[in-house]
Amino acid sequence: MLSLSLSACAGAVPATSPQPTGISAESPTTAGPSLPGSQPKPEPDPPASPSIVSAAPDPTPGGHGLSVRWQPAELDEAGLDRVSISGIVGVPGGGYLASGHAETSAGGYLGELFWRSDDGRVWERSDVSGPSGVGTADSGPLGIVAVDGGGPWWSPDGVGWTKGDLEVRGDPRLWEVAVGDQAAVIISSEGAWASTDGLRWEPVTGERVEASRLYGVTATEEGFIAVGDEWTASPEEWPKGDYEARVWWISPDGATWRLDRGGDLRGRTFDSLYYVWTVGDTALAIGTHGEADAFHECIRLYGGDCGTQWGVETAYRSVDGAPWQREYAVEEVGGEQPRLSFARGGADIETWRDGLLALGLDGESPLALHASTDGLTWERSWPHDQLPEMGYGFISTFFVDGDLAIISGTVEPVDDDSVQESFLQVGTVSP
Repeated sequence: MLSLSLSACAGAVPATSPQPTGISAESPTTAGPSLPGSQPKPEPDPPASPSIVSAAPDPTPGGHGLSVRWQPAELDEAGLDRVSISGIVGVPGGGYLASGHAETSAGGYLGELFWRSDDGRVWERSDVSGPSGVGTADSGPLGIVAVDGGGPWWSPDGVGWTKGDLEVRGDPRLWEVAVGDQAAVIISSEGAWASTDGLRWEPVTGERVEASRLYGVTATEEGFIAVGDEWTASPEEWPKGDYEARVWWISPDGATWRLDRGGDLRGRTFDSLYYVWTVGDTALAIGTHGEADAFHECIRLYGGDCGTQWGVETAYRSVDGAPWQREYAVEEVGGEQPRLSFARGGADIETWRDGLLALGLDGESPLALHASTDGLTWERSWPHDQLPEMGYGFISTFFVDGDLAIISGTVEPVDDDSVQESFLQVGTVSP
């Protein structure tokens, strides 16, 4: 899940291992080539009840063309109080499935609730017996795979579900799933698994997979790509080790994982990669690049796993399978285009047209959509006041299908932090 402190600016973060869960925004920019999509969906977190006002877009100032018209979705809440949507996934053949929870007027809690929609705007309650939700899920020709605390579930249509044979041990974190034409892949803090039918799952033992931390995975026309990092210090080197960015090319059946060591991925990089997308023949992975001096000073001061959150935004790009090249975001003083921060695992991002859409902040302005063609330079939607200012909130779901965008979450109004309000908004994005 993506939690955001909407009143805080980005800054130094504690000396802990980076987790792709925070979102913040800084300022200006860099430009770069064209790019990709299809992204992990963050896991959500509880509470609240409806309301969020929106405004129709004004003429776009300053030559910025991106706009979005947000409207509250029509959600069937009969007999329910304080409904909160925690996940949305596309259904093969068309339509969408949402999951969430609610409270009753008597103070009871109802979990594992589901809704169906044909257009993303009108949602009807649906009886589903299967996963606890679709907060971590993906769909494709193979069907829908949803992962909850008990492991994976598979469904051909979002109605009938069958439990996969993967048993979860311990408390693995950072579960993500990607569904392709021939297989599905699950990654977590405890390893990776692949299945050709969504039901029988086999552990992946590809090069350096078990020694690494995996954060993102996406399906491509030729298989899958997974990204992460690995701590490479040996006992005699401590504390002079570092993190190395990891990228794997994965076969269409999910079984064969080949570690890419070419281009700028060679040697010690001090990089961690959190997200990965593909569009056409271009693949893009983004995360952070940590400076060696700052990293080793962190180790000296704290003696632990400092990660790369002291670093700067970075992107790796591969065109048509060529070696990955590293690019950096460069700030402009007084520049106009915003730059989203990935220093803590960054924004909530989805594919849109020939680029990306991110749900994030621009300085102290309200929450808004941002578009990018390179993952580093971002143009925000206009006007600035389509979503209300918030003191603190959780974005549970950010889902994009074509020009349709859906967001859900919980907010505390700036002027009253004792009130929590949940929302489900639908927008049409225009370039």
